[in-house]
Amino acid sequence: GSMGGQATAMMSAKYPDLFAAVVPWKPITDLTDWYYEVEALDDPYHDLRHVRRETGGTSAGTTPSEAPFEYQRRSPIEIPQNSRLMPIKMWHEVDDGYVYIHHSRDLRDAINNKWAPPIPVVLIEVPADANDCPPDDQGRDLEHCYNPPPAEVFDFLDNFTLNTAPPLYLSIRTDESKPYYWLNCDQTGDDHWSEVEASYSLTETTVRSTISDTQPLTVAFNLGSTPLTGPGGISRPGMGLPMTTYLVHGGGNYKLETYTSGYLTVPLTTTGRFSLTISAITADLSAHPDMVSGWQTTTSMITAVIQDHLNNPAPDGTMIEFFTTEGTFPNGSSTYTTTVIEGQVTTTLTLKPSEPDVDLANIIASVEAVTSSTSVDIIHPALDVMVTPNQPIVYSEQVITYTYTITNTGDITLTAVTLVDDNGTPGDNDDDLVICTDITLPTAAATSCSRNTTLTQTTTNTASVTGRDPLENYITSNSTATVNVISPAIEVSTAPDKRLVHSGEAVTFTYQITNTGDTTLTDVQVVDYSTTTRGEENGLTTCADITLAAGSTTNCSRSTTLTWTTFITTTATGQDPLGNWVLGNDTTTVEVQTWNIYLPVVLRGHP
Repeated sequence: GSMGGQATAMMSAKYPDLFAAVVPWKPITDLTDWYYEVEALDDPYHDLRHVRRETGGTSAGTTPSEAPFEYQRRSPIEIPQNSRLMPIKMWHEVDDGYVYIHHSRDLRDAINNKWAPPIPVVLIEVPADANDCPPDDQGRDLEHCYNPPPAEVFDFLDNFTLNTAPPLYLSIRTDESKPYYWLNCDQTGDDHWSEVEASYSLTETTVRSTISDTQPLTVAFNLGSTPLTGPGGISRPGMGLPMTTYLVHGGGNYKLETYTSGYLTVPLTTTGRFSLTISAITADLSAHPDMVSGWQTTTSMITAVIQDHLNNPAPDGTMIEFFTTEGTFPNGSSTYTTTVIEGQVTTTLTLKPSEPDVDLANIIASVEAVTSSTSVDIIHPALDVMVTPNQPIVYSEQVITYTYTITNTGDITLTAVTLVDDNGTPGDNDDDLVICTDITLPTAAATSCSRNTTLTQTTTNTASVTGRDPLENYITSNSTATVNVISPAIEVSTAPDKRLVHSGEAVTFTYQITNTGDTTLTDVQVVDYSTTTRGEENGLTTCADITLAAGSTTNCSRSTTLTWTTFITTTATGQDPLGNWVLGNDTTTVEVQTWNIYLPVVLRGHP
């Protein structure tokens, strides 16, 4: 208690991270006030000489008016913020005449009312009649001998253990260079107060602080997770922020610092009261457009925005390096280094035509320890269409079915897929037929549609399919199919070399076969059917196994001896490409004269 209480309160305020809890009783909390209060009592215990020696360094010493700072720096009331995290319980007699109770009340109120401690300071005001102290040398009853019951002191202290969790918020006032939790202050110049109010956010990866100092101060923050050993051999945990690059802003600084471990030290050139932030930077990388066609040379604008979590831009001149897996930057290379202006930089990525297996350009930007990536999709849209008639050869007026198979052979979904048939009239759009429309076709998917029609002539149809890719480009493909319309026909004529002969005379028949259709006939043969006047019939194949192209003619002949007038029917047949038979007929007659023998008859016995 008394000066011991002062030492307890002062020590815990200067080293708040070394104590789990403290119990000062009847402490001197304002040495200046107490000096004059005791001086007014004529210094009954001769303590002031020790105070003057302590504050001045000589036997004569100094008074508060001569060395005010020396008295302030020994007064717990001057640094109540330091004790915000410290559980404190005090005892003080209300009628203490040597260290007045306002010292305890003032410290309690200074901490509780302004600094909102997690555990409020407790003051036990001991009633005036609770203790009877002996008088001083002058016979005065100063009531300055109260000591709290040890059991109550230890009961309080037993509730607490040293908290090793790093506080999210600190407010420190210091008169010397030393560490506090994850903060280290390094003063310059004469003795003076330095004040630092700091907090950090794990989600924002940011340290915010307010500095107040009349001299340049150097502050250091243990941003990481590795504890650092300080006074008393106590390990002080860090904030738990990541190893990355931070933007240090304030106190004459605007620079990037890459943090790995230990303290991040920041020399401050500004004096007075100012803000200091340490915030992790981010690299926001984007590509526009972020999708291009791989069939042609294209350009994408790559933009990097470099700023901290408080939206402060990276310093001008900050180096940034780009890398791409596909394409080249303005220097013709896959890597490109440039500098940031007003927190951002824009460059171009040129992508040349590529094979379909090249489907993505990954772009990475690096600023010190920070990297960011974006990508450009490289698409190769493609369509295939196949038009297939159910028969390649038909007769005129026969119904035919066309089937159209559309396949997405590219690597991206196509929409608004439409198929148009030119109806066999290329260049004339008026009669074009829309066969199917408004189809969405995923990659590798296929669909089909069909139509029926009647043809009167050989027709070549062209089917054209179009589809729209995500870049609003239209992809096309064509397919043609020819259907041959045939009109097979055959003619035959029979020409005897004589049309009138005598019985037993030889006749030569010549057969002329003409393919009068528009397609080749195979297995052509001629059969001669003859009937005589005597009722005799005979059929004879006169020529066979002939292939006859359209418009061509061939001949065959036979010779025979006729005895009776003969009527001849000639039939020519041939097989068309569809396997059906066509035929042609002709008739002719050869008249046969018989020999008449006239014999004279003499009838004897008549006149």
